[in-house]
Amino acid sequence: MVSSSSAANSKDASNLVLATTLTFFFAELPLGIIYMLDPFAGFKEKGFDMQVVLSTLFQLFSIILTVTTATHMVICLLISSEYRKACLFIIRCGYVPKTKKQTQFVIFNSKTRSTAY
Repeated sequence: MVSSSSAANSKDASNLVLATTLTFFFAELPLGIIYMLDPFAGFKEKGFDMQVVLSTLFQLFSIILTVTTATHMVICLLISSEYRKACLFIIRCGYVPKTKKQTQFVIFNSKTRSTAY
């Protein structure tokens, strides 16, 4: 049974990842179209320069793609514990730190009062 707070957190995380993914495709798809139109952009017609338009759009969508790419890793690190473990494993070059042994101390009260009459 899943608690309502963990279900809400999971839904928020899913929405955040979905928003990041949609932003990525919003930037990547136009860049692909710009690359396909680039060979045909050498014409000028009545003051309309296709190369300037494509260059401006390329710069705009490149900025969006760069911001999305830069924030995606941070979002994944904040959301996913598995992602954090994998990143730490890579950063440590495969070294897994030993877990500290927890020692338990039991204290006995050895002071007993004996009264003699």
